[in-house]
Amino acid sequence: MITDPDFCRKAGEGVEVIDMRIGMWVAPRAHLMKTQEEADRRFAEIREAGINMYYSFYEEKDDAWLDRMLRAAEKNGVGVLISLDRVYSGSDIEKNLELARRTKDYSCVIGFNMYDEPSAEVNPLLSTQKIKLRALAGDGKILMCNLFPNYAPPAKLGVAEGVGGRTVYQTYLDRFMSEVGTDALSFDFYPFQANSSTDKDYLRNMLRNLSDIALSAKKNGVPAWGFIQDSSWDATRVPDDDELRFLSHAHLAFGLKSYSYFLYAQPSDKSGGEGIFKGMIDYDGNRTEIYDRVKKNNEEIAGMRGRFLDYGLEGFLTDNISSAYRSCIADELRLDGFGSLESVKTDRNLLIGCFRNGDGIAYYVMNFGYSAGGSATLTFGEGGCDITVWGSGGIEQTGHSDTVGFTLRAGEGKFIELKAYSDGR
Repeated sequence: MITDPDFCRKAGEGVEVIDMRIGMWVAPRAHLMKTQEEADRRFAEIREAGINMYYSFYEEKDDAWLDRMLRAAEKNGVGVLISLDRVYSGSDIEKNLELARRTKDYSCVIGFNMYDEPSAEVNPLLSTQKIKLRALAGDGKILMCNLFPNYAPPAKLGVAEGVGGRTVYQTYLDRFMSEVGTDALSFDFYPFQANSSTDKDYLRNMLRNLSDIALSAKKNGVPAWGFIQDSSWDATRVPDDDELRFLSHAHLAFGLKSYSYFLYAQPSDKSGGEGIFKGMIDYDGNRTEIYDRVKKNNEEIAGMRGRFLDYGLEGFLTDNISSAYRSCIADELRLDGFGSLESVKTDRNLLIGCFRNGDGIAYYVMNFGYSAGGSATLTFGEGGCDITVWGSGGIEQTGHSDTVGFTLRAGEGKFIELKAYSDGR
């Protein structure tokens, strides 16, 4: 295996970057964007953090603010998903269509978030709205909803019981995709509570949720998207560097094609029903430590040049993860073997995602823990194979071998392609 830094750097630089949509919820509020110059500067700051997608949040209530935001997004290369009002009647649909009509021709508007966390009870209205939006906006716009996580109670999901042996949450997903159907299947899951003793239970539930989302997205032929927690509110805690890294890699190991951070800007400096939200910038526009953490995390993910986006998830090898976590990964995703990988030696819990692109094979090897780093050694049969290890710095190793070993920081993942790259010489 070639590990020479110059060779690996040049080989990595020759690989085309596949851009990943990295989004955020809640841009700076109106008092921080009173002029176009202020809006431009604020969106340049968003882009500097490695964020290239944004969900609008109440800007549509103020035409001048909305226009400033959209022009600033266009200038700084930030795609915008316009968040529509929740629908309870046909008149709500018409108001949303008017907003779509007003914003659809901005080049930065990539689509519409039709509803945040819809109950199954509004599926008929959302289906009608989607049909009308598609006719208005065309096939080039993304039409999506962000769905509840699996810890939402049945009353919120609008599903009283599971159908056909499916869980309540799986039935919620099934009904949404069959009755509405969207261009991406998105959900949010926020595991880190103030009381860290609940972590294991939340992470087990997160694995169940990621499994359900991954399987539903694959069945319906759409990409899976998510939201990850970078902030705190109410009874939650701000994830540290290792915990944020862990959340990013866990979502990517399950084949998600995009995720967004919750949240970017503190929406208010007053305590509401869920306490004071702490984000990447505070209410007065000052960067917090979360901004630097997210920026660093995005830079690390960008090191892999989006290679994982070129593959689809097939399942997981689960021999190297504890039974407490293994049992939470859907049976349909647990594989006995994949490719020519024969064995794995490690001193940590490993989540090993198995990916395919035509005849191409890859593995997403993740340290499924955020308390300590460790190492892993992969052994391949059939006389070895071409291997490239992608990490936060780009290509770390490439060549032909029957084994490859590497270290993993807490929560870190590496993408292992069974192909080799040249430095161009």
